[in-house]
Amino acid sequence: MKQTIRLLFSGLLTLIIVGSHAQVDMNSGHKMTRQEKKLAEKKQKEKEWKLLQELAEEKSYIVQFSRFTNTRNGKIYNLNRRLNFIAVNGDRVIIQVETNQYLSDNGLGGITIDGTINNYKFQEPKNNKGAIKINFNVSSETTFRGTNINITVGKDGFATITVGNSPLIVGDFMNPKDSDINLGVTFWN
Repeated sequence: MKQTIRLLFSGLLTLIIVGSHAQVDMNSGHKMTRQEKKLAEKKQKEKEWKLLQELAEEKSYIVQFSRFTNTRNGKIYNLNRRLNFIAVNGDRVIIQVETNQYLSDNGLGGITIDGTINNYKFQEPKNNKGAIKINFNVSSETTFRGTNINITVGKDGFATITVGNSPLIVGDFMNPKDSDINLGVTFWN
């Protein structure tokens, strides 16, 4: 019995020594200074900002809505990001919004419009400062006239959106592969 305890104790002691030695070896590399970390973060943010500009220019992005402000009463309403979005892919656009459950026609409690983009205008930020500005019209079989969409994107990917005369909508401008959306059906297209 004593021999078993000694073996367990010596095995445990060996594991502790080897584990602590491995940690010392792993940390013996170069540690980044605070200035190097800031520089690396700045470069990463610049890279992400360039990517957002490329997505806007190439017309391949999704804006997931997170909330909107009612202009009549000033109240802010949170939105389900998976169900409320604009998805742009080339000259095609899908606009989906939640509605009252009794007005749903997409199977998810809202409206899904699959349309075509007209008059797409992309304005890159001046001197890499400011915001990305996007403006285009949407036409589809479900809208009687073209709907105008304005999107303004800040460096952090935060976007403000107006769809026609709608209240101000805010959300996240992102790469389609990074989004998580639920697409409803379009009965009319």
